[in-house]
Amino acid sequence: MSFRIPNKYVIIFDTNILYEKAENGCNFCEFKFNRPFQNIVDEIEERDLIEHITIAIPDVTWNELYHQRIQAFNKKNNELEKLLGTFKFPHIQYEISTFDYKVYLNEQINIFKKKLSNYSIKIISIDLPSETRFQSIVRRAFSKRPPFEGIDKKSDKGFKDALIWESLLEFKAKYSKCKIILYSRDGLFNDVLSEEYKNLFSDNLILLNNEDDVKTQVAEVQKSVNHLRKLDRDVVKYYDELRSLVDYDLIKDVIFETELFKNFGSQIYDVSDISKAKIKNVIETTENNSTGFINFEIIIQLNLTFSNFEKEDDIDLENEEVIFYIEYSFNEKSFYITKVFALENFYDLGKRQLGGGKYV
Repeated sequence: MSFRIPNKYVIIFDTNILYEKAENGCNFCEFKFNRPFQNIVDEIEERDLIEHITIAIPDVTWNELYHQRIQAFNKKNNELEKLLGTFKFPHIQYEISTFDYKVYLNEQINIFKKKLSNYSIKIISIDLPSETRFQSIVRRAFSKRPPFEGIDKKSDKGFKDALIWESLLEFKAKYSKCKIILYSRDGLFNDVLSEEYKNLFSDNLILLNNEDDVKTQVAEVQKSVNHLRKLDRDVVKYYDELRSLVDYDLIKDVIFETELFKNFGSQIYDVSDISKAKIKNVIETTENNSTGFINFEIIIQLNLTFSNFEKEDDIDLENEEVIFYIEYSFNEKSFYITKVFALENFYDLGKRQLGGGKYV
């Protein structure tokens, strides 16, 4: 995974977010990050922010994940050997082959890094802190400053966190215009470190510890990118409701209500069917001075079939995009489709109601 210059916003993943526990099952044949990582990638892509948000994985995290997987493999391998030595079954033979799992795992990690480099979103590594920063780590340890633990706890606990922290500071110093979002469940990353960060860079570090907060922050970035009003944290809940309301049946009904047609040569073909409809993105587009309602655009990809019944002829258009323009009224607590954009034309629907607003 080669280094690429980061975008304005950088989400740094800590090890505790990406680690996949082996207690309830683990595929030791491959290496990959867990589902929460992919969920954030999907959220960024769905909001069309791949040119604005970069995901960063510190080298410390890569090393930790490697050693954690080795430990988990050795533990499970030993447990399996004990089981095979304890239980015997008729007509069943087991054999555990001996090989160097460390070499194998390194190969799998390299394969996974190659896959990440092919993602549409930028995914970069953050180097280990340079030698000049190790003096800072030593001073932190002796003075028991965060992320090392305090007087009543062991001062060496937090060394790996200190490596990540110093890596983060060095990264910020190099790319001062980047807005850093640190995604970690580690309590050692706290307000004291946030204050240190602010004093160094005159900027606020965004510390988040759960997936919902990260998704909300991604929504905030979308608002900033689109130069729209600041997003209320609760507004993000409307996205889920919209996705549930705008299902296949509704999409089909709305398309037919537009009486969509297309000219093929001198012949007029009317829409007769849709298929493979899916929501690609939901974007809030409310203007700054709007107080009584919220506006959204829902971008839908689908296949359209057009028919000429006189000629008994059908023509299919694949992977077309249509946009539903949605308005949510706070007063009426309802969603409405106001217009549709399809085949380079707008279709006015007045105010077609979708449903109530359960998040009010």
